[in-house]
Amino acid sequence: MKRTGSRSVHYWFRAEQKVGEHRPLLHPEHVRKLIASGHLVTVEKSKQRVINDEEYQKISGVTMAAEDSWKKAPKEVVVVGLKELDREESASYPLIHRHIYFAHCFKGQKGSEQLLRRFKQGRGSLYDIEFLTNEKGARIASYSNAAGKVCFVLDDANSDGFFINQSCRLVLHWRREYGQGSI
Repeated sequence: MKRTGSRSVHYWFRAEQKVGEHRPLLHPEHVRKLIASGHLVTVEKSKQRVINDEEYQKISGVTMAAEDSWKKAPKEVVVVGLKELDREESASYPLIHRHIYFAHCFKGQKGSEQLLRRFKQGRGSLYDIEFLTNEKGARIASYSNAAGKVCFVLDDANSDGFFINQSCRLVLHWRREYGQGSI
């Protein structure tokens, strides 16, 4: 997922389907940064997200999509979410995309075997936020009171953009960004 030269990544921020999940994964200001850095960004509309759709629609270059439309997105997009995908028996479609989210499936959780099988069937990839590490091997996100404030930040000084397990820029930054102390 490393961006090279003028090649950009198309990030598709899916609407959360889990009841009671209102947190946005990406603040509109960070959508602007991704677009300014040459990336393509699609944000799914959401009736339950605390930041309303209009805030994202105001951003030049952002594409808005219907809720849950990531399933029909082009294969090359990187689907980014916060909480796990549907694990109901009816959810058996193969997963063809690269996905980044808290999957909660590598510790034998209910439905994890079926979920991982769907990735294998569709030849998709899963980058579980819980297990992402920086270049020193330290976990980037952990379960704490700050874990619910995960946002995705593009390091403007690093033109490579977002990439996994090297110098990943997925950080718990909410407090630092919004003056609530350091992480």
